[in-house]
Amino acid sequence: MRRILVGGTAMLFALSSFLLLPGEGQEDGIRTAEASATIRVANRELKRNKRPPMQTDIYERAHRIIWNGGKSYDDRVRIAVVINGDENIIVENRVKNQVYSQLRKKFPRENFAVMKGTDVNTKLLQYTEDTRYADRDVSGLKCADYVRAGQECNYDYVFAITFHTSNGKTSPHGLVSLDTNNIYKNVWTCVRFVDVANGEYMYRNDIVTRGNTHNSFSYISGHVLEHAVKKAVQEAMDDIAIDY
Repeated sequence: MRRILVGGTAMLFALSSFLLLPGEGQEDGIRTAEASATIRVANRELKRNKRPPMQTDIYERAHRIIWNGGKSYDDRVRIAVVINGDENIIVENRVKNQVYSQLRKKFPRENFAVMKGTDVNTKLLQYTEDTRYADRDVSGLKCADYVRAGQECNYDYVFAITFHTSNGKTSPHGLVSLDTNNIYKNVWTCVRFVDVANGEYMYRNDIVTRGNTHNSFSYISGHVLEHAVKKAVQEAMDDIAIDY
């Protein structure tokens, strides 16, 4: 029994000496390890429009150089896109795709990096938590908040769009009624296009549009809303001019 105790004591002493003696990777007797990875919000650019099969990545890079005046692809104007609002609208992928597709068409990839502004949205949500009323959504923030988020995330512009449903023909269950002569839903679209450098709105508008369809019940969940959103975003895009 004594041998085991002495042997255990010797082993414990050696181990403690190893931990307490400073050496490589140790500081004040405690072993430390350098961080091997960092975490950040991903930069997600909107997907490119469909192109002919014969176009390759080499073709696209050459196209950027020719039509972008030889500028680096990373020197493009950076636009963050933030979409929020009523859940029954933004839950529909076809609604969000309407926004993305029209932005891609308006702001070509050769000159603009149109990004899904996840990082900006994170900042905006943090600002709401820092306010007195933590349950306020980002649509209640002011222009200065959008400017601040754009600056902190290194964007030139922030395009924020908020959707709210308004009055329309509805059933007791909250769905659009099945009156085939007039199936509709009104959508209130709040558009904020923030010029980060100037610290003010480049464009600000509230657009009310009506989506309608004469099709069957299966279209009610998304088609009516998509129709309204398409018209609202198109109006906003028509209001914005680009000078090259």
